[in-house]
Amino acid sequence: MISNGQSFLFLKLVQQPQPQYANSRLFSLLNPGNDFYPVLQIMKNLAQVLLQPNYAR
Repeated sequence: MISNGQSFLFLKLVQQPQPQYANSRLFSLLNPGNDFYPVLQIMKNLAQVLLQPNYAR
């Protein structure tokens, strides 16, 4: 996750035979649609993955 406090960008690494990176769209808390809830949902999902007992760190 990359953030400046108002905007959020999520990065993903897929470790296939050759590592590949992808990024999400830019989420902004300042736009009229307010992306706060989608950002919060993504962060909750990341927390669940990281807290799994079999998650390799």
